[in-house]
This record gives sequence, structure tokens and C-alpha cells, in this order.
Amino acid sequence: MSKIIKIALIWSLGIVALSYLGTYVFAPFANSSPAFEAPNKRINFYLALAQWDGGNYLHIAKNGYDDGKLVAFAPLYPLVIMFFSWVLPSPIIAGVLISHVSFLIFIFFFYKYLILHWGKRVANNTIITLIFFPTAFFLILVYSEALFLMLVVLSLYAFDQKRPIMAAIFGGTSSLARYLGVFLIVSIVAGAIRKKQNLKSLIVYFSANLPLLIFSTLLFVTYHNPFLYLSAEANWHRHIQNPFFTIEGYLLQVLFKPDFSQNNTYDVIVTLTFLVLLVAKIKKIPFSLWTFSAFAILIPASTGTLTSMPRYALASLGSFVAIGLLIDQNKWLKYIVWPAMLMAQGVIISLFITGHWIA
Repeated sequence: MSKIIKIALIWSLGIVALSYLGTYVFAPFANSSPAFEAPNKRINFYLALAQWDGGNYLHIAKNGYDDGKLVAFAPLYPLVIMFFSWVLPSPIIAGVLISHVSFLIFIFFFYKYLILHWGKRVANNTIITLIFFPTAFFLILVYSEALFLMLVVLSLYAFDQKRPIMAAIFGGTSSLARYLGVFLIVSIVAGAIRKKQNLKSLIVYFSANLPLLIFSTLLFVTYHNPFLYLSAEANWHRHIQNPFFTIEGYLLQVLFKPDFSQNNTYDVIVTLTFLVLLVAKIKKIPFSLWTFSAFAILIPASTGTLTSMPRYALASLGSFVAIGLLIDQNKWLKYIVWPAMLMAQGVIISLFITGHWIA
């Protein structure tokens, strides 16, 4: 366990240092981020840790939901940033600290969960694959990914240990870190039914919807729309669509439109790869984890776009387990997969920090 935590710490320090060096390699691409004080000037690396959506989380932490379209961003992460900003020098420091602590807790309990189901070798393979994944750097920036995944794993681990109250508390709270958490609750309820757990446990799991219900009530009082977090997605060019139609549309453009952007091509490759991995290892992954991992891909795809899928795919933990199992069966894979991922990660975070890449 201590070895994995050390690897995670060394990786987090290394990737931040590498991204800083990347600002000397890639020319800045000015955007609306506060990291760009003026066009054609060097970026502010410190502010760039909250690039793109990170800036929206900081805005919510400071001003609340003063614009209805920001309700598309779940409230827990900015709320925690606001709380710790009272004792820390700045919201960015608070956000980075929250992400780092959440990341380490997530790694600790995910590793324990993995060992219980597959043993140490697969656990090591899975964790290393996850932190080397090209977009894993979002786990340590001013983004909600680490906080959300921490709550997801704590809920799944508690469910595994037959502690329904704790599973419901963490699962319900996860829906306030990212609305996808609702589907974690669905996955756990489905797993409980599959395991034929008693009615009392099922009622406890259903009660996990209470936090989001309270938030919906507040939205109704404030905006007269309890489901504003759904309609707000339209402001970010997202709309409800069959996820397989979305994937099909992207795939056709990749195949037949030579000018289709590299980002979109990467989005569809990640989407298809993760779905194939899940299908291939469906019998090897616990039902609740597998179901939630599928939701983690299909729900973002049901918004009519695959934009940001490489980041959203981080929540598809079962797909990383599938890669860990494949590496355990074919040890030579790690000598190809891990270096390729790590090199891509170094390039992508440098592009992200300098304003070139959105996820």
C-alpha cells in the first residue's frame, strides 16, 4: 500500500513539474482564462491550474450560482473550496489541496477494493494504469474529478463490506460532486437486488437520493426549476440523445471526414476502447462496478457530444480494471501501454495548461 501511495505522490509532483516545463515548450494560446493576463504574454502557471472548467468552479465558490447556466456544475466541490478558502491563502490553493487529498484517499481505498477482488498484482497494474492515463492530471488540478472518485470508491467499498448506511451516505454525496453520482446509486441498488439483499438495505440505498433531492428543492425555490442542472446543459451545447447515435456520428466523421479535429478523434477512440474493454471483461468485474463504469461512458455520450470524454472516462473504473487484468495476463503490455500513456499525459497537460486543449 505504501508503495502505491509513494508512486501516486511522486507522479503528482512530477506531472506538475513537467507541465510547468511544458509552458516553455508550447506557445500560449490565449483564452478567457484568468491565466492569460494579456494576449501574447506568458501565462500565469498558478492560475492555469484552474483552467477552463476550473475557473467556473472558482466562480461558483466565490459568487454562488449567480448565473443559471452554471448549475450544470455540481455544487459540492465549489462549496468545499469556499469553506477551505476561509483558512487558506486562496481558492486555487484550496482547490488543489482538496483535489490532492481526495486523490490520495481515492487511491488508498480503490487499491484496497482491488486487492479484495483481484489480488495485489492486478491492483498494482490497475492503479498505475489509471494514474498514467493521459487525462489523469485532472485528479490533481482545480477540478471535481478526484473528490467525485473518492466518494464513488468509498461507496463501492462500503457496499462491498455490507455497510449500507455508509454506502448510501457516500453514494448520495457523490451526486453533489458530479450529477453522474445518481447512476452510482442506481448501480448499487441494482447490485443489491442482484445479491438479494433485504428490504431494509434497499430502503437505505434509495435514501441516498436525499442530498440531490434537497438541492433540487433549493433550485425550485431559487429558479422555479428543480431540474435546472439538466436544462442548463443546453448552455454548454449538450442535449439529450441516444448515446449510440452520438458514438456512431463521431465514428462516421472520423472515418469519412479527413478534416475532423484530432480532439474529436481522440474522444471517440477513448469511448469505443473503454466500452469494448467493459464488454470483454463483463464476467470479471463486480456487477455494481461494471454497471456504474458503463454509465460513466454512456451518460456523457447521451448529451449529443463526446467532448471531454477522455476526462469523463476516468470514472469508468471498471475499464481500468479490465486493462489491469489484461496486463496481468500479458505482462509485456505494460512496457508499451504505460510509457505511451505517460508521454501522452506530459504533452496533453502542457497543452492544457498553455490553453490549447479542452477536456
